Amino acid sequence: MQDDATGTVLHPEGGTAVVLRAPAKVNLGLRITGVRSDGYHELQSLFVPINLYDEIVMAPCEGPHKVSYFTSNNTPLKYQNDTVSRVLKILEEGKIPIPPVAIKITKN
Repeated sequence: MQDDATGTVLHPEGGTAVVLRAPAKVNLGLRITGVRSDGYHELQSLFVPINLYDEIVMAPCEGPHKVSYFTSNNTPLKYQNDTVSRVLKILEEGKIPIPPVAIKITKN
């Protein structure tokens, strides 16, 4: 059951889950303006938001972190070295304790 005011939902196992929306955008222009010392590119971008979003649901879980991706019709997606899993690994390597969390990302 979702509480629309806070964006939290009651998790089926009795805890709470947080539901976030990551808004989509369309790039109208993208220009590489340089390369940073870490190898990433400096970018200049012009974009407009559109009325689509990815949905991210995070809830406590037992055991190790779990990250799963799905399409809008609930078909599982496989990602290699995805951003969310990389962040969780960086936190663990940096000895930043966070409780185990299940993260479901629905791509639209």
